[in-house]
Amino acid sequence: MSVESASLTIDAGQTGIRARLHTATGRYLPFEFGGIRTDTALIPQLGEIVARVASLTREPIYTVSAGVSGFSKAESDPRELREAGTIHGVREVFLAHDSVTSYLGALGDERGVVVAAGTGVVTLAVGVHDVARIDGWGNLIGDAGSGYWIGRAALEAVMREYDGRGPVTVLTATV
Repeated sequence: MSVESASLTIDAGQTGIRARLHTATGRYLPFEFGGIRTDTALIPQLGEIVARVASLTREPIYTVSAGVSGFSKAESDPRELREAGTIHGVREVFLAHDSVTSYLGALGDERGVVVAAGTGVVTLAVGVHDVARIDGWGNLIGDAGSGYWIGRAALEAVMREYDGRGPVTVLTATV
């Protein structure tokens, strides 16, 4: 990346998307958007973010780097986003699952474990010889311990009490 080019970093979570444009003049411009939808194609959603930031700033964007909730091998080829972003100056695209960007943000290149917990949850552990990713499978089949999972467990406890299938819970008055 040259001094004259801008880079866009994107943290695409299910509750919200945060992006930051590092302009060619050295300024940092923050942006916030609604959450990523993991039930539809991710790359077009990222392309929309690139287009919106480029439109708002009228700044050509050379590099796009994104950590994305729900990112999978099926959508790991950066060419589609690079091609869609060409009109906005995009030449380089780097994509990763949000567990990877959370890990790098917290531990850099050190060994360890990071739990990225929000609407969903995923754990990434990096050792000397192996890497393990745990959960992050979405609210229907996983994300144990996430905000969504905790809220749903509370509602289930209240509904079991209401139906007479479960014990009295202090949550009922709150919910």
